[in-house]
Amino acid sequence: MTKVGGNAVVDASPVPLRGDVQLIRQASEATGVHVIVCTGLYYEKGRPQKYLEMDENAVYQMCKDEVEHGIGDTGIYPGFLKCGMSSLGPGSDIPACEWATLRALARLSAETGLSLHVHTAVPMTPEQVISVAKCALDAGVSPDRLNMMHLDQYLRVPYVMDDYIRNFEQTRTVNIDLQCKILDMGCTIGFDSWDSLVSILPDNNDRLKALVELIRRGYAGQIVLGHDVSDKSHSASFGYTGFTGFAVNALPTLRAMSDIVSDADIRKLVCDNPARLLAFDIP
Repeated sequence: MTKVGGNAVVDASPVPLRGDVQLIRQASEATGVHVIVCTGLYYEKGRPQKYLEMDENAVYQMCKDEVEHGIGDTGIYPGFLKCGMSSLGPGSDIPACEWATLRALARLSAETGLSLHVHTAVPMTPEQVISVAKCALDAGVSPDRLNMMHLDQYLRVPYVMDDYIRNFEQTRTVNIDLQCKILDMGCTIGFDSWDSLVSILPDNNDRLKALVELIRRGYAGQIVLGHDVSDKSHSASFGYTGFTGFAVNALPTLRAMSDIVSDADIRKLVCDNPARLLAFDIP
């Protein structure tokens, strides 16, 4: 990672997906790469039973304890908050336990200054994504501390491929209406699925097309880049791009478009915006 200019990894794996933070610290020390871990909960289907039984106040207290006292007895503190939201698409509701987690972490963000990173994903609808952002803001999180993740998943229309296959007149195109609505609320959005192997998602060219247009419209200060890497098959050691994808495959294209994308814009995407989101007073 350091060979392509990076020196930090933001690990958005919440409780209980986070793993052994002691091992994460060892990896950080061995490589010289900073690793920022989080506290929070993933979406309903990714939670063991004991976390499903926690109400809003219990989630709040669990995460507050880690923020104030560290993760277990490791002396390691979370650097941000993470909440997973999900649904099965049109006609399906977001589970109640996820709404409770969102409100709990929004409260904690408002109190501590820790940023809140919210997982969204197809088949959630754009309307549901907007309702999630509004709920977090209503619960107290400041817009500049809210990062709506994976919004590059919603760039290609239609995002449900069945709609494309059924209707011969339906074209595949890039649309940024949802992204602009979230940005206009003052939030940060994640373009964090570079080099995704999921066939139904937009490809890198879709992401670049949308990203360049958003930069042209003045949103460079509200976008962060990253990877939704979840297993070893995505790693550089297994022949894929791992955590280097956007640096290797996206940044050269952006730099080549200097008539639209300035060096200052690129710095915002890869340095200034993450630094702003991750900055807070350590307890």
